[in-house]
Amino acid sequence: MMPFLLPAFLLFLFNMIESVILYEFIPNNAGISKVDLYMKFGLTKALPAGSMIAIGADFATYRYADGDIKDYCWSSIDYFSCTISSGIIQVTTSLSIPAYTAMTFYFDNLFDFTSQSPGDTALGFSVTSSWNGVTITEDASNTNIVTIGASVADAFTAYGIGANNPTIGDMTNFRFIFATSADVNPGDNILIKFDRAFNPWIAEPAELDITDRNDQNFYYVDCFSDTLGSIQCTAGHWYLNVTGVTNTINAGTWFYLWIKKVLTPDLSNLYFRFYIFNSANQLKIRSSDANLRITNSLPANAIDIKSVSLSDNYLWDTSNYFFEFYLDFSLTLTNDYSFYILFPQQYDFNSNNTAIPCTASYQEDGGSLTPWITSQCIYDNNYVIFGIPSNAGSYSFSATTKITISLYGIVNPKWAQINPWGSAWGDTNFYGDTYYLSDKFEIEVFQESLGKIAGRSFGLMHSGYVGLNKAVKQFAFKYPQGCKIY
Repeated sequence: MMPFLLPAFLLFLFNMIESVILYEFIPNNAGISKVDLYMKFGLTKALPAGSMIAIGADFATYRYADGDIKDYCWSSIDYFSCTISSGIIQVTTSLSIPAYTAMTFYFDNLFDFTSQSPGDTALGFSVTSSWNGVTITEDASNTNIVTIGASVADAFTAYGIGANNPTIGDMTNFRFIFATSADVNPGDNILIKFDRAFNPWIAEPAELDITDRNDQNFYYVDCFSDTLGSIQCTAGHWYLNVTGVTNTINAGTWFYLWIKKVLTPDLSNLYFRFYIFNSANQLKIRSSDANLRITNSLPANAIDIKSVSLSDNYLWDTSNYFFEFYLDFSLTLTNDYSFYILFPQQYDFNSNNTAIPCTASYQEDGGSLTPWITSQCIYDNNYVIFGIPSNAGSYSFSATTKITISLYGIVNPKWAQINPWGSAWGDTNFYGDTYYLSDKFEIEVFQESLGKIAGRSFGLMHSGYVGLNKAVKQFAFKYPQGCKIY
């Protein structure tokens, strides 16, 4: 079952000659395009680094032409490449894999079931592995059967979307508006597939759900609806799943859904798809592709965060943080200004007004790094405030001047999001090898005398997050007095 999709769309478990395959289509109904695939299997023999895992679908052809599909290929193993060749998915491993290791794969928009009919059956998947052209494992017989589910008509008669602050890269609240030609009943689930221009988690996660769902994690996000009832929303992999519907919505009646803290992409032409499942997890209402548009604008006085790095990337550890950024506008900074650095929700600054050492420097385009300020910064909720002291004088910054702020002695968070591009999911050579990712940091320049923000960063316009690894376990041993340890 997909971790963030409570409906059990379709699960298959087959004992095969060389592997055990669990797979799920999202969704599996006839007439639907851009169907995702989740797979989990293990092989009976170990694979050396550089091995190729080949996945064939005997019942249908993949949507993608031959070539690189790395952007649509996610895996629990470290891989070097993910391609399609002659209609076969080929994943080349970057590390060795022990025998019987459970491997998971997720492929975005892999199938079209538009030419299939309800009840169609065919042979399913085959998995083989090889190294340097030598076969390691193969499925001697592919006897598993795929059955295509019922066709469901488009019953969404209207839909729309609104945002209270449609500025590109900024955080806003989204409102979806729906009407359907069939009733929505208590116990139904609403599933929304978002455009890939959004963050994979759609919105800033409110909480991590650690329930084991096929070795994956998903996240709660803030949502509410005065028409649907006491709903709950979970998100992951560009899907939002809405559960807890307690009210009946009659056919033709408008109903609403608000999602909080969504990072806004360019909304000029976005793709959405809507599904509603009944309490038996059967698809009962679906939409065709919805291309929705909101007029939005690029932000003014933006701060461009180039990078955020740290000296120690283990959870719970104490680390130094280094922020490199540019002002995309000209500004003369004096002691009337302060930098406010907003740390993500994973950080917990228990004490306010606590001083920590901090420094600032700058570097003109093509020049050397110039020390600027050595000071003490303070916590204020999840902000660290870097006030410019009077003895720092004034300096005029342009869009080509890189500013570096260093903060010393920050305690790393206790949790973060599973990294969908790193050692947990995908190509570490390309995306990095940390297990977790923080949410985005944000930086503001605040003018104290006017009480206003002079410039700020916007989440989807920068990569201001850090990678983190699992905490190193520490053990304390007690032994009787007088004992000796050799």
